[in-house]
Amino acid sequence: MAKITIPNEMFGRKLGEDLIEKVLSKKDPQTNTNTIIQPDIKDYIYVSSINLYISKEKTLHDNDWDDTNKKLKDQGLRMPTITEFLEFIKHIKSNSNNKEYGLILKEITELRSPWRSEWLDAYFEQENNQFYIYTNNKTIKQPLKSCLMEDKTPGIDFNDLISNSTKQGLPKSNVHGGNLYYWHPRNGTVVGFVADSIGAVLGCGRNPQFSSSALGVRSVREAPKV
Repeated sequence: MAKITIPNEMFGRKLGEDLIEKVLSKKDPQTNTNTIIQPDIKDYIYVSSINLYISKEKTLHDNDWDDTNKKLKDQGLRMPTITEFLEFIKHIKSNSNNKEYGLILKEITELRSPWRSEWLDAYFEQENNQFYIYTNNKTIKQPLKSCLMEDKTPGIDFNDLISNSTKQGLPKSNVHGGNLYYWHPRNGTVVGFVADSIGAVLGCGRNPQFSSSALGVRSVREAPKV
């Protein structure tokens, strides 16, 4: 099994408690409104830009990445990809006048204790000089598109990541600077999003065998075809 190198520190310096809210208060570019709107269903939010339902709350805490995927599959569900997670953030942010959505956004991004974290569906593997990204519980394999391949602690701009990421959901090499911490992909690692009282991080260098009661997943449910 490939050796996984994880950074020793999650965060390099203390950030202001209102940082992420300030970053996310900026307007997004206009999105396509010519989509069929599905109603929300119990415990899920419909994200029209990707025609998927994503759960309001995390489940399956204290499971590692592989076990989380297996348990979701048994329920006919799956883990969100990085792109789907960013579209979910964009959706609830653009509807922040909805009190429930605002609380979900705070749960994911707010700088406070205790720390919160959630798994995302991406596994990285290096073969010779080429990196690959696996999704859908490692059943779909694609060459990793050109992206930022160095850690930023801090940081990258959250809004630029949301509006201008690669098709695989990763920051481009010219991403704007900001205060969202970023760990680049490494051989044998997976992805999670973390926030605590010091900062927030998109971590692509996470150990898939890690588990914690603070770590869960937002399940994805397919929407009816329209």
